[in-house]
Amino acid sequence: PDIAAGDAAYFICDPGYKLAPGARPSQTCSDSGAWEPTAEQQCVSTVSAPVLLDDQLRNFGACQYVPCSAVGSPQPLTKWEYEGRVIKASYLPANMHVYPNHTLRICGGKPHNSGTYKCTAWNQGGTTTRSYPIFFGSKPVINQTDIPQQNKYCVTLPCRATGVPMPTITWLRNDQSVAMDNEDYRLDGDSLLVCNGRPALAGLYECQATNSAGMTSRQYQLSFNPLPTRPVTAPPVEPGASAVLIAQLRSELRTLRLQQVADQQALSDMQSQLEQCQRNG
Repeated sequence: PDIAAGDAAYFICDPGYKLAPGARPSQTCSDSGAWEPTAEQQCVSTVSAPVLLDDQLRNFGACQYVPCSAVGSPQPLTKWEYEGRVIKASYLPANMHVYPNHTLRICGGKPHNSGTYKCTAWNQGGTTTRSYPIFFGSKPVINQTDIPQQNKYCVTLPCRATGVPMPTITWLRNDQSVAMDNEDYRLDGDSLLVCNGRPALAGLYECQATNSAGMTSRQYQLSFNPLPTRPVTAPPVEPGASAVLIAQLRSELRTLRLQQVADQQALSDMQSQLEQCQRNG
């Protein structure tokens, strides 16, 4: 039949029945642009707006797959945009790739790859879009050049960490959370101060920096030597002991307390002798 440019359309043909071998169906065109049905075959022109088939982001290993598969009549064209800018196949970053089905793959995403990715599909029937807000973080990194510091009273264990989002810091001692409700521990920023050093506070201290991208840790092994002690020989206490002896005993007790003597029995003996001296005048 005679076909003009104004009659252009996409046609889906649905045979009414199987034609005999060698038979050729007769077809004529109507002003509406649709094929007029004949006894042998019926054809209808169709146009339908694009429909995006999938909206599920998928992760495999270090890669994220963002779908943009569309159907429609005629077959839709598609494009990707990032933060309002068209992503051109010839200028894709090295960590991105667009498959023939228009799925966008992003591998090893960095914080600067975060943003809104928009898929657009269009044809003569209309335009359809879908936006995907995508966030890429970075695993925490703890500065390994910071070293512990010590002063007269405390040891400072540093834990300066960076990451996106900013990591939170947790301190452990021998795999148990460090209790900050006593005078032995306190925080200076993210650093842990271990004060009143003594053998009871020794152990493996671990700083953990955590965010949505992962966790990093750093460990410190702390040990404290016991303070030196010296034997104390108490002189015999007689009735009417002099003030000089009482003062001597008090001085010995004061020294023992300052040295945090481990032998509590010696301290108890000295206390008993002092009390006896005081009773005897």
